[in-house]
Amino acid sequence: MDRDTFVREFGFASPSLDKRKIKKLVKKSVNANQDGNPRGHHNLIIVMEELSELQKEVSKQIREQGDIVSLTEEMADVALGVIYLQEICGITTEDIYKAMNVKMKRLERVLNSRGCYR
Repeated sequence: MDRDTFVREFGFASPSLDKRKIKKLVKKSVNANQDGNPRGHHNLIIVMEELSELQKEVSKQIREQGDIVSLTEEMADVALGVIYLQEICGITTEDIYKAMNVKMKRLERVLNSRGCYR
């Protein structure tokens, strides 16, 4: 998305999410991209590209050359990408939350035993 357009629309955007609408639009997008490849193929490519763009923005943050607007936009793209992955691969939000809880328990154990995560 054009940066100026993103910044302008971001200023007026609601912080609330219509999760049903997002899931409906994602499903419609996945189903609309029937190009002879397996379902979601085109969308998976886009998800990989968005992950790469976020990686670049994080790298810029490390080097203190990034900006919060670009980082925020790429984080939003990746968050939507996760919803695409859920739709294409049949992974529920509950499954993701369960996996996150498993990972957080591990992090807690590591922090309690080592004092830091490395």
